[in-house]
Amino acid sequence: MEWKNEKDFVCRTKHNLKLYKEHKQNKSQGFDFEVTQLVNSFLGLIVFIKEEGFQGNQALEKFLIDNQPETWDYKYKNKKTKICEDELKIFENYLKHLRNAIAHLNLKIISEKKSNCKYVEIVKIEFEDKSNYKKHQNIFKATLTIEQIEKLIELLYTAFLDNDKCKPNGTI
Repeated sequence: MEWKNEKDFVCRTKHNLKLYKEHKQNKSQGFDFEVTQLVNSFLGLIVFIKEEGFQGNQALEKFLIDNQPETWDYKYKNKKTKICEDELKIFENYLKHLRNAIAHLNLKIISEKKSNCKYVEIVKIEFEDKSNYKKHQNIFKATLTIEQIEKLIELLYTAFLDNDKCKPNGTI
């Protein structure tokens, strides 16, 4: 499968975040909402890129092990055996549930007022994916801090781009 458009999107997102952080560090005017930019970039990455590109990636699987969702109780019907089974708890499915939470507007932004900040700051986001499968209520709920989101963005860049490198202008 050709991933050029997706890889360009990932490179442009990485480039924009890098510029934003550089301007913020230089105390440039108009760059007060670094966390908002980070969250927007993260949501775009989760929606735009597909989980198939991450199968078996050890760094992403480790992220999942280190950042287990609060709830992950999903069942599906095995097409071969026709038996209801637990969903595999792998990063590919984790990413699918994050995307579903975004697509179905099941997000909760958790903010707090920091003493050294003039704005209320986003500190974490709760993602929830729900569906009914026969008599079983499927539920996935994960809360990610801004630091975890930053880490996951970096891991997604590395895994998705593989050996491709972004050019300084933000293209592949």
